[in-house]
Amino acid sequence: MPFISASYQPGAVRLRLALPRLRLTGLRAAALQHGRQLRADSLLLTSPTLTMWPPAQPPPPLWQLLAPVLAGVQLQAATVRNATLRVADLEHAPMAQTVTINARHLRVDSAASADRRRILYAQSWTAHTGQLSATFDAPFYRAAVQHLRLNTATKSLSLTGIRLTPVFSPAQMNRRKGHQASAIGIRLPELTAKGFDFPLLAHTNQVQARLLTVYRPWVLIASDGRGSINPTRSVITPEAVRRVPLRFAVQRLDIAGGNLYTRYRSPRSPIVGTLSINRFQGSLFNLSNDPARQTTATPLTGHATAWLQNRSRLDVRVAIPVLDPRGRHRLWGSFGPAPFAILNPMTAPTRFLRFDHGDLHRLHFVMQADQQGIWGSMQAEYTGLKLSLLGYKNGELKQPLLKKVISKAANALVIRDDNPRHGRLMPGQIASQRERRFAVFVLWRQGLISGLLNSVGVPQKLAQKLSEGKDQGPLPK
Repeated sequence: MPFISASYQPGAVRLRLALPRLRLTGLRAAALQHGRQLRADSLLLTSPTLTMWPPAQPPPPLWQLLAPVLAGVQLQAATVRNATLRVADLEHAPMAQTVTINARHLRVDSAASADRRRILYAQSWTAHTGQLSATFDAPFYRAAVQHLRLNTATKSLSLTGIRLTPVFSPAQMNRRKGHQASAIGIRLPELTAKGFDFPLLAHTNQVQARLLTVYRPWVLIASDGRGSINPTRSVITPEAVRRVPLRFAVQRLDIAGGNLYTRYRSPRSPIVGTLSINRFQGSLFNLSNDPARQTTATPLTGHATAWLQNRSRLDVRVAIPVLDPRGRHRLWGSFGPAPFAILNPMTAPTRFLRFDHGDLHRLHFVMQADQQGIWGSMQAEYTGLKLSLLGYKNGELKQPLLKKVISKAANALVIRDDNPRHGRLMPGQIASQRERRFAVFVLWRQGLISGLLNSVGVPQKLAQKLSEGKDQGPLPK
């Protein structure tokens, strides 16, 4: 069949369709002739290519669009096989390839449109696709999914081969955006949903699922501290959930076998700092922005275990009432044992701070946070802590004479080399003000830094100031 183009008044849906083959079986000719009812056993569309230009306003329901030609449609089965779908004139340029869709007991009329048991006029759907692709935050990212599969009868959905790929390096991102912006790469081998309520999504635009599972996610966050701070508030915060226009409710989200890598280039030196969180296993419960589900008494909760630098175990728990307008939430957990030196790949090139000696035996923290800041307490048990202040010259991190003298003085007069000392454990105070332009993860890091610095002997006010430090500099050339 040749190309078919359909266009109506300005602003309406525009379609361009290539349909090599259409097969209709079991047609009831009398129903079509006398009642304008299309009734048949099956409809098969093979290898169609469809390009759609979205309308300026939401179009009327399908049964209303068909009303001038057909009073109704009833098909026992409808199949689209090996389709290619594109949406034009959108920034994201979405495209789907090798799409196969099956509908059972399809009925298109006003009664079927209002039937809450039906999903887009059918009793059930199955679908599987080849690659789905789009741009994200154009032109900065490319997104792709290798395969999508869904079955409304079993309430299941799966996505495999998910990728978010930055187009530019961190320095290029900063130059193009005019401020600091991380380049984030994501690979998710598989994401599955069980207990997915497809009828609710079709009729109310709400998302509900019993269980989401993310398998072996890999995330790389690469940043460059040259450039000004992003002037807008971050959306990676608990209170931003209040502004999500889509109502959602997920009973449980599991993350299995994740790895997070960070790379940071400080304005102080071109040597990139690195840090990793490996073997991440965690669960979130009551992930929802539904006021009936998400309250102070029933917040989002979660727990996770991971390994810092693949060497030292982290255990963390959270309680976050995400609809709290003040952004209040709690975190607590433990860390260790570990040599302090595992932090050197990040602290030495970016903060000119090197841990020469010291072993952390156990660390426990409790933190509370809101829109103003974070506070709490930390207990760190360690021995033999010694550190050095560094400088950068001729492509190397070195310790000039002045910083060697300052390091010796700090180790002797400020740094508490053992904790407990003389049988007494000195706790650290967590205190840091919040910068609303940063993601909430930055606030959590500030709290841990301020508590650890105070634990090792840095005065609380200075520990807080150091935790709140922001890197800014001229944009990369």
